[in-house]
Amino acid sequence: MNDKTPSTTLSDNPILGLETEIRALKKTIQVMRDEMEAMGFAKNQAIQETKLENTNEVKALKGTATALRDELEKSKFDMAEAVQAAKLASNNEVNALKGTAASLRDELEKSKFDMAEAVQAAKLASNNEVKALKGTAASLRDELEKSKFDMAEGIQAQKLASKNEVKALKGTAASLRDELEKSKFDMAEGIQAEKLASKNEVKSLKGTAASLRDELEKSKFDMAEGIQSEKLSSVNEIKALKETVASLRVKLEKQKS
Repeated sequence: MNDKTPSTTLSDNPILGLETEIRALKKTIQVMRDEMEAMGFAKNQAIQETKLENTNEVKALKGTATALRDELEKSKFDMAEAVQAAKLASNNEVNALKGTAASLRDELEKSKFDMAEAVQAAKLASNNEVKALKGTAASLRDELEKSKFDMAEGIQAQKLASKNEVKALKGTAASLRDELEKSKFDMAEGIQAEKLASKNEVKSLKGTAASLRDELEKSKFDMAEGIQSEKLSSVNEIKALKETVASLRVKLEKQKS
């Protein structure tokens, strides 16, 4: 008659019932401890992943900033190179104009010299002719006393012809002077036009540089605004994670209690 059920045994043996309850409680505590450790590990892993994600995002932003900085430096270098090339082209054009002006000046000086030489040759020829006529008159004075009037009239006619020739030479000189003045005026007008064209080109380059500067400032502003937006997004995400961790902590505290 020793057959007894487990419930009857537990009720009849209080110590055995307490030991069984203690074992059950210990098992429950171990399960809760394991669950808490798992939750702590998951929390640490989530925080680590968040830090890694933020680090990668910051690294990517730094890479983007470096690339934009390099692009900006290259843009500055290209712009400076273009301005330098424009200045060089303008200087070459000015040097070419100076060379042309020097060549025209030399040509004008030679023209003046040639004109002076031609006038001198004409005067010399006229003087030689007058001298020859005077010699002829002197040699024939004794023989042609009775033809003095005719000779004097011939000399007068020769003087008139010489005067007309000198007058014609003066007219030619005046015409050449007017042509030289016109050539000087045309050359000055051409140089002025070239200067104006160079000035307009420099003005255009300045306008282009100003436009590029404005575009660069806008690019800097957009980049700063994008970085600020990314930072704000990261802060919001971290805040949300903190709130989630706080909520989990509250739940854990409730489970503990």
